[in-house]
Amino acid sequence: MKNRSTTHKTIGIYLHIPFCHNICHYCDFAKTANWSSPLKDNYIKALQIEILWWIKAIIIPQQKTVGSIFVGGGTPSV
Repeated sequence: MKNRSTTHKTIGIYLHIPFCHNICHYCDFAKTANWSSPLKDNYIKALQIEILWWIKAIIIPQQKTVGSIFVGGGTPSV
């Protein structure tokens, strides 16, 4: 039997943005209320590098199609 992950060609992507206006006591996700520009800028740069890595290492070589992208974490309206 083939591994399920190798047979499915459509994948979903979740991008976690951990910047919150307020820290909720019930949230278990990685989060911060630190909105300093260097922290946000470095996080976005790291996220861009990670996305490019996934495209080059997984999506293109395995001929995957991105079926959905979900942006979550932090304060969604931000």
